[in-house]
Amino acid sequence: MSPLDRTARRPLTGQAEKAARLGLAETARESLQRTVRTAAAQAHDDTDFLDRLRDAGLRVCERLRERLGDDGALVSQSVALPGDRAYCGSRPVWFAGSTLAYDLSLPRLR
Repeated sequence: MSPLDRTARRPLTGQAEKAARLGLAETARESLQRTVRTAAAQAHDDTDFLDRLRDAGLRVCERLRERLGDDGALVSQSVALPGDRAYCGSRPVWFAGSTLAYDLSLPRLR
């Protein structure tokens, strides 16, 4: 794959090790990529997209994770798997759409 092709982001070593340690078939990043792509393909607008993510069981757009533009439109979103926590269970592990994959940023999805 070309270094300029930033659409596929691979899981980090720590993410892969965490998934193996927990006995999961895929990493949180891979699971979120698949779920966000599916929701984006089926959604008709921003609200439908966010509803589909929530219906899929993801944590979406918590406070400070949702940014609104000057016109009040959604600018970006972040998602997290329920139960996927950072070190010592302190806080959820959030992924912005653009950090899951280049083509999963909200402007690209639109």
